[in-house]
Amino acid sequence: MKHYYVQSEGNVFLVKENGKMRLPKREEIPFAIREATSMNLNGNEVIWCDSEVHEGKGWVHRDDLLTSHNEADELAKLIAIKSYPRVTAGVFLTKGDDVLLVKPNRGLAKDIWIAPGGFVEYGENPEEAVRREVKEETNLKVGKMELLSVESTRHQNTNMHFVTIFFTGEAEGSLKKREDEIGEARFMPMKEIAKLPTEANNRAALEKLAKRMKL
Repeated sequence: MKHYYVQSEGNVFLVKENGKMRLPKREEIPFAIREATSMNLNGNEVIWCDSEVHEGKGWVHRDDLLTSHNEADELAKLIAIKSYPRVTAGVFLTKGDDVLLVKPNRGLAKDIWIAPGGFVEYGENPEEAVRREVKEETNLKVGKMELLSVESTRHQNTNMHFVTIFFTGEAEGSLKKREDEIGEARFMPMKEIAKLPTEANNRAALEKLAKRMKL
């Protein structure tokens, strides 16, 4: 069965059945929608949609759905959580024609090569996040830093939407990886990096970096 997650202006459209608010079927949506993408969650196919309508009977604010709407079923709450974009930031530190990459030993990027970085915390700007994460992961400080690109993708296994802000920067200090978090960390030539396993946002940013470095 297909379920429809209709979101507009921060509100979500639900239908009530047996005292519970749930995601509607297509025939239960009384207004025009635009289907944007689909997700598979716990065996359920959910179609993500938007609409010009965003208020009236059946509409619930997404934040209320997650925090105070006790009548909402678990699938509605789960898709609301999954649909929030996660903001991350990373930096490609260069040394000549070599670029620093790290291979985390835990988390969603376990055992693949990515730019050092991580989640942007509440109240933090992306530059601050990068400097904090680089220090924690590699013991390096980031000197002069420039914006490289902004990339967006959905994680293959979790369906979570990631928006990643990438920078380039100059490394200061001595490289020393954090043992409980980073399996490997090293500067590598771009030709070697092109063959390494990574994820979609990092791959897209590395292609832009190669063009900037004219490699």
